[in-house]
Amino acid sequence: MRVRPRLPLIPGVAALSIAVTPAPARADGCEPPSGVSPCIDANSLWLAPGEAHFFSIAPARPLGNRRAAFGFGTSFLDRPVRLHAASPDPEGRFINVVRYALDSTLLLSIGVMPRLELNATLANLRVQSGSGVEGYTSQNGPPLSPTAVRDPRLGAGFSLIDDRRLGFAAKPRLEFSLPLGEQDKLAGEASFVAAPSLALELKRGRLLLGSEIGLRLREVSDFAGTRLGSQATIALGAGFDVLDRGLLAVLAEGWLMPSLASSDHDLPDGTKVRDVLLAPAEWQFSVRSELVESLALQLGGGTALPLSSERRIAPDGSSETEHFAGITAARFRVNLVVRYVPGKT
Repeated sequence: MRVRPRLPLIPGVAALSIAVTPAPARADGCEPPSGVSPCIDANSLWLAPGEAHFFSIAPARPLGNRRAAFGFGTSFLDRPVRLHAASPDPEGRFINVVRYALDSTLLLSIGVMPRLELNATLANLRVQSGSGVEGYTSQNGPPLSPTAVRDPRLGAGFSLIDDRRLGFAAKPRLEFSLPLGEQDKLAGEASFVAAPSLALELKRGRLLLGSEIGLRLREVSDFAGTRLGSQATIALGAGFDVLDRGLLAVLAEGWLMPSLASSDHDLPDGTKVRDVLLAPAEWQFSVRSELVESLALQLGGGTALPLSSERRIAPDGSSETEHFAGITAARFRVNLVVRYVPGKT
């Protein structure tokens, strides 16, 4: 028999943890003369709100009228923003603009109608290290600030299909990222971000398949010759219940964010950079457990995937194609999320 805990303080403790961080100061340097804009969010993973089973894929089933889902997550990212700079060494040198970062995220979902839910996400950067953009443009620049507030997000989802007999569900979603984070610390966007998407889910016995396909529509930021702008978003996941009643499940997922903006450019030495495919991508394996009723704990880790590429044409006409992990794809990432869904059936 599973124990029903008394957990009214969980959402409050998580909210207090987020709220104690000081309010951000706005920055006005999104178009610096150096051409390296700090107005990007180094953490490209938006943790899914609601009664989610994956980190990157929102649940496709309806939350239900007058129900709420609370979540608190923390993410560790290793080297999500790394640049290659010219140096006396013919091979150049790598600069860890963001060496590592530790985020905390508060997730809230409320069912306002049987098929309609509203979501809110608040994220803080608890600890980070790196050279910042100044490390790329100057060898004497200050290091990256250790803490920051990221852009908050608001969204809604409408359950279009929820066929329990076939185990299939579909939910169109729309999220907005508000440019209220600390832009000068690589924690906030230069503009609003609109993110329409479609979450799909198929549940057959112990097997769960999920996906979410959408867009992130934003202004373009120039980042050392790379134009970071609107993206497509593709996430796929599969999970299997090892034990009954959600006591233990194993899950694997991956996400890909190909850029919709062209980043072809010329370097000062005459090298032409062409056929640029900027597609930050990562995979993650996790375990999930509902040891007590209404409370789920999920822990996972994964790495970047080198799915980005570009072709460099030297002044003598020779060319070479390079493959690499795109900007904001962490070399490795660890996620821990706790979800509390009272009244879960």
